[in-house]
Amino acid sequence: MPSDMAPKTGVVSLFIIDSVLDDLMDLTNNKSNSTVVANDQIVTLHEELMLLGSSITDIVLQHEAKHEELVTRSRDIAYEVEYVINSFPRVWYLSLRLPQLIDKIRLIVMAVKEMKNNIDVARMSNVSKHPHEHIESQSKEPPILEDIVVGFGNVAIEIAEQLVGGTCQLQVISIFGMSGLDDGIGSRILFTTRNKEVSLKASPRSVINELPFLSEVECWEILQGKVFQDRKCPQELVDIGKLIAKNCHGLPLAVVVISGVLANMEKKKHLWKKIAKNLSSHISEIPEKCIQTLQLSYNHLPMHLKPCFLYLGAFREDTNIPVRKLISLWVAERFIKKEEHKNIEDVAREYLMKLIDRSLVLVAERRYDGGVKTCKIHDLLREMCLSIAEENNFLKLIKVNDDDEQRLFSQVSTYQRHHRLSINCAKYPSSLPVGLHVRSLLFDLDFMSSIKLISCSYKVLRVFCGWSLYDFLIGFEYLVHLRYLEISCTLPPMENFRKLEFLVVYNDDEIEIPKILLNMVSLRHMEFNGGAYFSESSRQLATNSKSFQINNLQSISALSIYDEMDEKILRSSPNLRRVQVSIENLLNCSFNFLYQLESLKLSTEYNTLYWRSSLISLPLNLKKLTLVCVYLSRKQMEIIARLPCLEVLKLVSAAFEGEQWDTSESEFPQLKYLKLCGVKIAEWNASSDNFPRLQRIVLEYCENLKMIPSNLGDIPTLQKIELFMCGQTANESAKKFEEEQKEMGNEKFEVTISNTFDDIEAILSPISPQEMKEFYRSEIQKVQMKENFSINSLSRSHLSVVILE
Repeated sequence: MPSDMAPKTGVVSLFIIDSVLDDLMDLTNNKSNSTVVANDQIVTLHEELMLLGSSITDIVLQHEAKHEELVTRSRDIAYEVEYVINSFPRVWYLSLRLPQLIDKIRLIVMAVKEMKNNIDVARMSNVSKHPHEHIESQSKEPPILEDIVVGFGNVAIEIAEQLVGGTCQLQVISIFGMSGLDDGIGSRILFTTRNKEVSLKASPRSVINELPFLSEVECWEILQGKVFQDRKCPQELVDIGKLIAKNCHGLPLAVVVISGVLANMEKKKHLWKKIAKNLSSHISEIPEKCIQTLQLSYNHLPMHLKPCFLYLGAFREDTNIPVRKLISLWVAERFIKKEEHKNIEDVAREYLMKLIDRSLVLVAERRYDGGVKTCKIHDLLREMCLSIAEENNFLKLIKVNDDDEQRLFSQVSTYQRHHRLSINCAKYPSSLPVGLHVRSLLFDLDFMSSIKLISCSYKVLRVFCGWSLYDFLIGFEYLVHLRYLEISCTLPPMENFRKLEFLVVYNDDEIEIPKILLNMVSLRHMEFNGGAYFSESSRQLATNSKSFQINNLQSISALSIYDEMDEKILRSSPNLRRVQVSIENLLNCSFNFLYQLESLKLSTEYNTLYWRSSLISLPLNLKKLTLVCVYLSRKQMEIIARLPCLEVLKLVSAAFEGEQWDTSESEFPQLKYLKLCGVKIAEWNASSDNFPRLQRIVLEYCENLKMIPSNLGDIPTLQKIELFMCGQTANESAKKFEEEQKEMGNEKFEVTISNTFDDIEAILSPISPQEMKEFYRSEIQKVQMKENFSINSLSRSHLSVVILE
């Protein structure tokens, strides 16, 4: 029998206790033949582990070695319990092991109580006031980094002015940013920190300076100066040198380290190309003192943020990580603490913002409302992250080339130590190494292939993120503890996945949603990239059963609705927050029964030109609405305009009645982002009163639009107008718009214009109509990549688009 002792992990975090408590509760609620005999012991085990969790929380923030030892023991016993109860044990084995585990837990609880009695009452009182932000004192001799703080001349001048100017009252001048950015030189003591929240609390009159990252130009200037001193860079090295500087991503520490490498080697182009290709490995070889400085940011993280940060190492370097996917993985791993009256995904977003405020995670893309759409981690921090994660058995990154499969299996014993495996390979291996304690299995592939999985080796797997194009995963149905499943093949039998919470399927053709999925009480998010439809048995059940209810489902995409029977299933899902549907042309559809709905995407079926159904009503909580292939009557636009919470409106391949949009009698009270793509519109009449909070307008392929309403210039919140492939008159009105804004002193207002139809057709006039059509198709495909749209049909005058995400 394999060992049930979980490998030790040095990442001191107690998320595992909450995860195991969920597993124990599930066992008591779903009695099986193998556990019913041991039910009393399972209940006792749950009670004792819950007591341990609450007890250990009181001392977890003391950051003393003797306390950390108890935290480590608590975490390790939780891992041991997890393996014992989830590895399909026989009754006799449970009867033997459960009493042993209960006794171990009780001993730890006794030790915790004794420790608490010895803790100074005054110190405990002080810590309890700030339970999430206790920060241990820094070492008396912090690492000294010579000549690293560079490239901040403008910021230094600004800070100097703050020091010598301002009020006569005491002021705190705060500087915060990523490790490798801080500078404390000046005529006064400056307050420097990596944590934005700390700088906000420094003083009610504090001045906060967020140090920016270096620009590409600044990185190149610094690198060139340090490598060549007073000499010029040889012309043959300029391009590759600028590429190296660019890939330092604005971090001065990385620029200085790479400059040192380049300065001490031959100035040959082929050698510099090798450096550019293996930049991260060179950055990872920075001096130990630099590593100590970076690691302070990790060491000072609150306990609940450490596993969230280390999980970022599973993603490929320089990758923009989708936030929605990241927080789903965190939730599936049980990194996120449940909070009363809060959606757990919202709590996860708060965790992410804390990592961003601590300068450990970078914002790659923002959403319309300023929220984070994608994020990334600097290569330097990623190397540190992977080092800590592997050293502590938290995560192992495995890189497999075409000829490396034998080496992969030669290191099987190594991988058994780790709780998570991130496998980066050119192709799927035919099978995988054994991983008795692996909780996450993440694949990062260069191309899709087939895989066969021996699932009996993954007893506690929570997350499977991988693609399989041909064969399905052998024995996959035995991964009964999965909470997150991401695949690109035919759905396997789903009956055993009772704990599944997130399902993502990359299907090419529309597939049927099995009835069993709608009965899963834990399933909250379903995403079918190639579309899906409800099964006939589900449609009949929703129609004939008054008790049919889907209470936990929060999002579904992309769903086809054919008739009222499909609508009844949606009516049985009152907690939906995000819905993406494709609907029949003549179906009158109402969504006002979805009281929690915040995001709705509606498109017509493929065989229709414009969807002419009436929008009877929409939920008042709706914040984001996307309509595709719709005919927009005045009445329909008035319904949309009256939505009190609507912040984003996207109209794609739509047509206004009479190709005219009059908003004089309508108002969008909260609208911030408006996008028209491939819309048939010639006249647009609007005033600033119609869009009092509008910030951004995007116009794409609106070739017939004559001009942008000049009255929109009076909107005080308007920041940017973007035009792509629009007509000349619309572009000229946008330029005039910008000039008027500049004359009024609005220097931050911005207009961007790219690729007009007139310019493109002048260039392409000698080519055939078919070639012209292909060109337009390629241009639309760029929009597809940007907006996740799939082209349905395309002509010179009409773009028919169906949203996939």
